[in-house]
Amino acid sequence: MEYFSPAVLGSCYLRAMISFLLPFLLIALSIACWLFVVVKRGTEFKKLVASGVETLATITVKTTVRMGKKRRPALTYEFTDPTGTAHKRRVFVTNAVYERFQEGGAVPVVYLPEKASVNALKWDVEDAKGALTKI
Repeated sequence: MEYFSPAVLGSCYLRAMISFLLPFLLIALSIACWLFVVVKRGTEFKKLVASGVETLATITVKTTVRMGKKRRPALTYEFTDPTGTAHKRRVFVTNAVYERFQEGGAVPVVYLPEKASVNALKWDVEDAKGALTKI
């Protein structure tokens, strides 16, 4: 019978535990990141509802994005805030919304006056407002 020192056994045990726990830690980290993004965007929508400013943005790109086996329609819009800074955002939309708008067309958006990089389509902000009044 071979004798292994406690240091060797401890090292093997540590490697086994790391290889066992690593997938769980990666999943937990992914969930934490996803929750952070959801909470952050929810907070932004709450601010957009409370103090957002409406403007018209220009649709610069109309495309579809592959997500798994499906393709999702997306619009990229751009607007300029009162300081002259351009802001751009790509948003996923329904097929009906995608068909309704064309590149170069105008779309209503809402942005925060103190941080115009926080912006969203107007009807998404209105939907958030409706949801917030139900809470």
